[in-house]
Order: sequence, then structure tokens, then C-alpha cells
Amino acid sequence: MVLGELLIVLVATGVVAGLSLATWLVFVRSAVPARITVGGRSVPVAPTYAVFPSAVRLHAVFQHHLAASRCVYVFGGDHLGLESEAPVRLGRPLAADHLPGVTLSAGLPEDSGSFYAAYADQLGPEKASAAPGEFTVLVFGPRSGMLAPLCLVQVEQVEASVKDGYGGFARYTVHTVRLWDADGTAECYAFAEPAARRSAFVGAMHTWYRYSPAGGASEEGPAVALFPDPWLWAGSRAEPGETGAFSRFGYLLCLNP
Repeated sequence: MVLGELLIVLVATGVVAGLSLATWLVFVRSAVPARITVGGRSVPVAPTYAVFPSAVRLHAVFQHHLAASRCVYVFGGDHLGLESEAPVRLGRPLAADHLPGVTLSAGLPEDSGSFYAAYADQLGPEKASAAPGEFTVLVFGPRSGMLAPLCLVQVEQVEASVKDGYGGFARYTVHTVRLWDADGTAECYAFAEPAARRSAFVGAMHTWYRYSPAGGASEEGPAVALFPDPWLWAGSRAEPGETGAFSRFGYLLCLNP
């Protein structure tokens, strides 16, 4: 009799635990949906595998062009160690939505700011304002016997508020990465992450060998570019002594590889 009562208690406890777990999962899924709609576009919410294959394809094309590159310019991001009077435009990515055609009549300047100043009419406008995680990478290499643009990659970041189903709004950061190349390839991946959660750093950090604010000779060093990674547990933190979440798409981009 005691054994029968014990089995009944165990079964009842299991049912209650299962219902509690199901309720908790429903709450979590409703609090952090699998996808959101921003500006009429549906994007998955990180961490997500849904767009990871698209990210891998884009970076495979990007790496292919980097391997053949002669010159790589990074526009936007932070410039480490520059004086406060450094031009504001150094922190602005391009506003391009395609691979521009550039004839290198003025040669290859030793920094991205001077390159833009020399070829602004061919590159198009800069973004009037840019989020901290936005930047542009323009890759040059041999094509048809001359140096020409091989690919352009745009990394964009916008903040969005979406109805949360409880009468309020939830804030998200939407990351979009686009690539266009001279072969006609166009790749893209996009995802969102809750703004309250912080995942790995996204953005570009420039270094300098020398810089002349007066317009003299300047020489830019490598830029570290960290692209958005959709398959991270946003906000995760490692235990002491462990490596935390980090982007799998990080590059050290030298001006002249």
C-alpha cells in the first residue's frame, strides 16, 4: 500500500514539474521570440542557427577576395590613439549599396580617410551618422590586368522597438551584413538581439603608425574588424578562467596585405 502511494506521489510530482517546465518555456519563448518584424522585414533573434549558413557563405566569399587582395580600406569604426582634432569623417562608413567602380587615378593613399578624400566622387557619400558597430570594407585586387574593386562589405546596425505582446515594447539591436563583388555575387545575413543583452563586440578598430592632423604624411596600421555573429548566446558570460562568447568572424585587415 505504501509503495502504491509512493508511486502516485512520484507521478503527481512529475506531472506538476512537467507543467511548470512547460509554463516556463512558454514564458521564455514569449519574452524572447524566435523572430521579429522590423520595417516589414522578418529577422530571427540571436542566438539562432537560421542565418548562420548565410553568414558562412558571405564570409567565404569575403575571405576569397581577401586572399587575392592588394589593398584593403576600412571606413568607419574607432581610431585608436588619434588626437582629438582628428577629422570626424574618419569614423564614418560609406553609404554605398553596391560595389562602386573606382579608377585609381590618384594612386593608393596610405589611410582610408585620404583614400576617401581622393575618390569621394566615385565612392559616393558617407553615412551622415553611424552607429558604433557600423563599418565598410572595400577590397582592391588584380582584375583584367589592373587593380580594381573586388568586393565591398557593409555592416549596419539599427535599434528597433517591437511590441512585446504585453502591451509594451521590447528593444532590439538589428545587425545586417551585405556583400557585393565584381563577379555579381550578392550575399547578406541579418538578425536581431535583445538590446538589454550584450553579446560580443561588433565594429572596427583602426591603429596608426603615424598621423598628421595638419594634412601631412599619414600611415594607417591594421584594422581589427569584428562582424556580427548570429550564433552566439547574447549576454552569456564565462566562468572565471574561461573564454567568453566571441565572434567567429574576426579579421586583422592590413591596408597593404
